[in-house]
Amino acid sequence: MTRPDDHTAVAGVRHARGGTPVEYVGESDHGEGTVNQAAHDYYAALQRDYDTMIRQLVPRYDEMVECAVGLLAHSAPLSVLDIGTGTGTVTKRIASRVPDAHITGVDASPAMVQDATDRLAGVAERVTVLHCDIEDFAPDHTFDAGFSNLVLHNVPTTTKTDLLRNLSSWLHPRAVLVWGDLIRFDAPELQQSAVSARCAFALAAGCDPAFVEENFRKESVDDHPLTVDAMRVMALAGGFASADVVWARDGFVVLYLRNGGTSP
Repeated sequence: MTRPDDHTAVAGVRHARGGTPVEYVGESDHGEGTVNQAAHDYYAALQRDYDTMIRQLVPRYDEMVECAVGLLAHSAPLSVLDIGTGTGTVTKRIASRVPDAHITGVDASPAMVQDATDRLAGVAERVTVLHCDIEDFAPDHTFDAGFSNLVLHNVPTTTKTDLLRNLSSWLHPRAVLVWGDLIRFDAPELQQSAVSARCAFALAAGCDPAFVEENFRKESVDDHPLTVDAMRVMALAGGFASADVVWARDGFVVLYLRNGGTSP
C-alpha cells in the first residue's frame, strides 16, 4: 500500500512554541505488533481529558460519531463488537441507540478499560469490556455488527490487512462493520493543507500546544493511516463484500462495510 513518495516530507505545521516545523512523513510499516508503545503513551496522555481533547483534535468529532453510531443503529444488531472502546463514551451512545444489543468492547489500555467499565456501569448487563490487544482477541462466537472509530490508523498496514480478515471471520455473513478513521492523502499539497488546518483548529480550540505537536508527530511517525481508496481495497480483500464511504471531512472518514457471505 505504501507509495514511494509517502516518506517525503509534507511540511507546514508549526507548533505554537517556537515555530519548529512538524514534518509529516506519511504512512509506513515501522514497528511491531498491533499498536506500538508510542501510541499507548499518547492515549495515556489523552485519557486525562479525552472528551475535551478529542474534540480539539478532530474538528467535527460529534458529527463523525453521530454518523457512525447512526449507521450501526440502522442495522439493528443484537450483538456488537466494539474495537477500541477507549473511555466508553461512544460505547455508551451505542448502548443507548441499540438498546437490544449486547456489546463486547475490547481495548489494550487497562486505564481505558477501567474508565469504560466505570462509565458503563449503568448498562453493565449489556456491555462487556475486555482488556485485550485486538491481535490476541479470540471470540467464541460471531457478531451481528462491528464498530471501530479512530483506532485502526494505529495498526501497521500489514497487521491491519490480517486484522480485517479476522474481523470478517468474527462477523456473521452479511453483517455490518462501521469503520471511522483518520485518513491520509496521496497528494502532498492536500496532506499538508489538511494537517495545517487541523493544527490551526486544535490551537484555536485551546488544546495545549505541546500536545498538538505530540499529536501531529505521532500521526507522522507512529501512525499508519490509509487513503480512502486503500481502505476500501483492503476491506474488500479482507472478505467484505462492499465498502461505502458515508461521511468524509477534515481528513477523517466513516466507511460502511458489508461482510461477505450469503446468509441474511
